[in-house]
Amino acid sequence: MSKIQLQCTECGAPIERDPCHVRERNYCGRRCMARHQRREGTLIPHSYDHLIGNKHGVGHHPPNEFRKGHVPWTAGTKGLRQSPATEFKPGHKHALEVPAGTIKQRRPGRKPRNYIKLADKQEWMALSRYMWEKAYGPIPDGHFIHHMNEDMLDDRLENLECLSPSDHTQLHARLRRETAGRL
Repeated sequence: MSKIQLQCTECGAPIERDPCHVRERNYCGRRCMARHQRREGTLIPHSYDHLIGNKHGVGHHPPNEFRKGHVPWTAGTKGLRQSPATEFKPGHKHALEVPAGTIKQRRPGRKPRNYIKLADKQEWMALSRYMWEKAYGPIPDGHFIHHMNEDMLDDRLENLECLSPSDHTQLHARLRRETAGRL
């Protein structure tokens, strides 16, 4: 659809409009429109009453509004137990609770990984890191456990290696270049 060349009613600046948007008065922006309306006396002043708290007009209150001096029904009932028969009992285990040593598969990124539950609390750790620490001791800060065959579910010690961040980045950059060359 071709545009029509017009002039701003207020400042005379050239403007383009679609034929369906041409009005009796055409402005280049809100500032020109407000300036023209102010000069003509047709500018409607904004009312901000709707933004002030929970005011619904003078003397009118919605039925669900708490009025000054209102006492809620729960006042003074700290520790109120409404259904003790169905409450969670101390010492009971959740139905979905799993014992320590359980291995589950998760997808924290794009690729699935194995995680092992370390304790009865919700402490989980990547199985690859757990296997490395069991065999070789703590992993140095910032180092990565890399899967040599790129299979994140293969957590055998022969498939794992501990790499510094720079070595890990270089390795993946080289693998990406080799993969790109094969395509």
